[in-house]
Amino acid sequence: MISSIELNRTALIRTSNDLVNAFTHVLIDIFERPVEDIPLRFAKYFITIVHKVCSCKEIMKEVSEERI
Repeated sequence: MISSIELNRTALIRTSNDLVNAFTHVLIDIFERPVEDIPLRFAKYFITIVHKVCSCKEIMKEVSEERI
């Protein structure tokens, strides 16, 4: 869905709060581990997706301030 934001924009906007909440949980789960236990390939891919979603103004303006 993320790779084709234009096609899925409506669904992503509708679920933007849940999406950011999920990102938060994964971020905490991954980066609270010791550095040697972090799966680097996944971490890089995850950060790329978070950046792509957070760069979409339409999605981010729908996210509540509390979630951010």
